[in-house]
Amino acid sequence: MTKQRFGTVDIGIISPAFRKLKSFFKNIFIGLKHLELRKRKIADVIPCAGYNEFKKDSDANNMTVQEYYREMYNIHIK
Repeated sequence: MTKQRFGTVDIGIISPAFRKLKSFFKNIFIGLKHLELRKRKIADVIPCAGYNEFKKDSDANNMTVQEYYREMYNIHIK
């Protein structure tokens, strides 16, 4: 993550801040409304995960994780 906005901290994948963040969230369970409140374990923290692209079955174009969650669940990922 090279961009740095006002009031944010650049936590590159190797930085101590990122390692601390990953360690904090490891093995935490969260409830997700769009999955009928089933609890899921956080397996990993991935920088810029919302920008990962994949091919959706019904669409010929690639879609980012961010776009998918906005369209399917009206959840805005930043």
